[in-house]
Amino acid sequence: MAEAILRHQLDEAGLDHIEVDSAGTGAWHAGELADPRTRRTLRARGIHYDGRARQLRAEDFEVFDLILTMDSQNLRDTLGWREARAEKVRRFLEHDVPDPYYDEAQGFERVYEMLDTGCRRLIAEIAEKA
Repeated sequence: MAEAILRHQLDEAGLDHIEVDSAGTGAWHAGELADPRTRRTLRARGIHYDGRARQLRAEDFEVFDLILTMDSQNLRDTLGWREARAEKVRRFLEHDVPDPYYDEAQGFERVYEMLDTGCRRLIAEIAEKA
C-alpha cells in the first residue's frame, strides 16, 4: 500500500522521476497482487495499483538510495542481510505500522491514514534536500 500511496503523491508533486519499489523480507506472497482489501482501500481514493509482491534482493542495497521498513522486525531482518548498508535503511515511521492482513477492513483504513501521512512527510524531506 505504501508504494502505491507514495507513487501517487510523488506524481501529484511533480516528482514522478523518483523510483519507488516495494519488497518484503520474505517471499510469502511473491508474484501475487496486493490483498483485495488494500486495492479496494486505494481505489476508494482514486489510486490505481497493480504491483506484485516480491522479496528484497541483494542488489536493492546498491540500486536504492533509501530502504524503508514498516516495523521493527522488518528493520532487523533487513539490516541482517550481508549486503545491507545501514546508512540506507531506516523505519518508515517512528513506530511500527501494523499489518492489517489479519484485521477487518477498518484496519486497512487505519494503515492507509498512517501511510498517507508518512508519505507526505517523506516527500517534504526529499523536497527539502533537493
